[in-house]
Amino acid sequence: MTKKFLFTVFALLLAGGAALWAADSEPDFAAIMESMDMRSKFEGTDFSSRLTIITEDPEEGVEKQVLNQFRNDDADEFLMITLEPLSKKGQGVLIVEDNAWIYDPESRKFTHMSMKENYEDTDAKMNDFGATSYAEDYEVARYAEGKLGDYNVWIVEWEAINDEVPYPYVTAYIDKASELLLMTKEYSLSKRLLRSSYFLKYARIGEKYISTQMIFKDETMDNTKTTITISSVSLDEVDDSIFTKSYLERVNR
Repeated sequence: MTKKFLFTVFALLLAGGAALWAADSEPDFAAIMESMDMRSKFEGTDFSSRLTIITEDPEEGVEKQVLNQFRNDDADEFLMITLEPLSKKGQGVLIVEDNAWIYDPESRKFTHMSMKENYEDTDAKMNDFGATSYAEDYEVARYAEGKLGDYNVWIVEWEAINDEVPYPYVTAYIDKASELLLMTKEYSLSKRLLRSSYFLKYARIGEKYISTQMIFKDETMDNTKTTITISSVSLDEVDDSIFTKSYLERVNR
């Protein structure tokens, strides 16, 4: 199913004249972006899940990672702990607001990271984890109507309004019916395509939506991609002490 979806996406992008910029009546994209952010953020409850990350590289081969993820979106706190592979077991990622650290249990040291950086050797950025903030980070430059496979979509060009995001220009493909993000094309300042992101599956949790299968493809490299699958979702309370450096140090003793 994934391969068929990706083939359809690439066919769409190669087809010229598929959409006309600017529709007759302009939708409220600011409200749509705010709705997308609101539905991805779990306010008033904690969130935890299992992440499986598969990285495919023609030179490095295939690497699988399994991690536990914990989120407190009210406080902008996020934690991941590696379960597999055994060589990385206990490695942690702690994000508090816009500050991110990776903890190495062998050296017992924390390394500060930018939210714009890739998570390890994957094609996922640090800011790909957790709730989205599209309405705070981007404004709409122009838009079109089009098709993405069987979906009727808005094709929206976003321009960054701050320097906190990894990509200053993004083309977003948003399903008209559900207003869920299906795909993004992410560009540099010079408008070079750097990455494509595919949001293949969503799970509805109350009034919230979370993408449970994502593919990130580095467009500057041939045949490399990262697939992230989310499972075992829970809204049970998470102790505040988990979102601390001391917890990462303690859990690895």
